Amino acid sequence: MNERRRPELERRTLVYVSGAMTGRSRFRPLRWLQFRRNCRRGTRIGIHLIRLGFACIIPHMNGYAPYRRGMTWQDWLGSDLEAVRRSDVLLRLPDPDRTFPSKGADQEVRVAHRNGVPVVLGGPPELLVWQHERDQERDE
Repeated sequence: MNERRRPELERRTLVYVSGAMTGRSRFRPLRWLQFRRNCRRGTRIGIHLIRLGFACIIPHMNGYAPYRRGMTWQDWLGSDLEAVRRSDVLLRLPDPDRTFPSKGADQEVRVAHRNGVPVVLGGPPELLVWQHERDQERDE
């Protein structure tokens, strides 16, 4: 009998996708473009991870929410930090210019460390290496 895999029975690794969202420019239109670029990038990477078999929390998708007006940065971060605590791993994305500056993402990393949540710096390839090493440790 050819049994299909039943996704509802599998436990997926829950990945919190962390990275810059807001722009750094003092010029407001440029800051908005940076925000949109960062949201698209984080969302694209999160969706790629879901296709690879991970479960993901993608805070960058909140950038598309029409109801986000009236929410402060602290409101979003407070919710995000709770999601970090519940995750299996935090994937810290670099900035597109290959640096890691982000006040919110840096705070997410600190909370992850304090709560024993592993932090992987990089992108999907680094996360796959981390998962492979973790799975090998479990098999030993």
